[in-house]
Amino acid sequence: MADSIWDLRSVRFSAFTADLDIIPLEEWWTQITGANPTDISNKPQQLEYNVVGEYENLLFGISRKGNKIDFIANSKEVGKDNQPREWGIYADGSKLMGSIVKKWSKLKSLPSITRIAHGARLTQYVESFEEGHKVLGNYISDLQLDLQKVKDFNFQINRPRDSKSYGTDLVINRFNKWSLIENISFEIEAAASGVAKNTHLTIYKCQLDLDINSKFNVKRKISKSKIHALFEEFLDLGLETVREGDKP
Repeated sequence: MADSIWDLRSVRFSAFTADLDIIPLEEWWTQITGANPTDISNKPQQLEYNVVGEYENLLFGISRKGNKIDFIANSKEVGKDNQPREWGIYADGSKLMGSIVKKWSKLKSLPSITRIAHGARLTQYVESFEEGHKVLGNYISDLQLDLQKVKDFNFQINRPRDSKSYGTDLVINRFNKWSLIENISFEIEAAASGVAKNTHLTIYKCQLDLDINSKFNVKRKISKSKIHALFEEFLDLGLETVREGDKP
């Protein structure tokens, strides 16, 4: 199945640091984008920092909470479910975040990293629950469940694999979560008679959440020279899931 069937909503790269030293997020943002961020918010006591700005016509943010650093790209516009709207396909997000990680991994101020992760949220709009069940059934063929008799559906599984780029001693967790979601929005319109008219819109969508990460190992620090190659492997595994569905 083509990856273009799924619309990309957000894409993420995460890195977990070995310590809690000061990290120059604003400097990183500028070095990666060649511009200056538009919004900076810090809560030093909670070890929370956030830098956001426009990059490649998207909202690109780098945030830190404790020892976790997130690089996230979202649309600047809001969709019909009041969430950041879709802005491309998975390949678009892979190309963008792959480029960001490549630049970041070469910075001199890079801290020691113990784990990295890749996340993405993708959606596929359908006309009804019945159509959504059929769509998800194409991606989760091994699940012995009559989706036509299910009202609400969430399925998450981890399919670990040994890394090919880093070596067999590094295990990659491949979490994929499949959902069928119903969103109902209400609007009140003023009628000519002066009586308010209440209308509602029901939206059905299939949703795929990817979380691909290196398994925690207390003794391991990710080699800085291998961060980009390992992340590219994560992106390839994500594309495999988007195209082929859940598989070992």
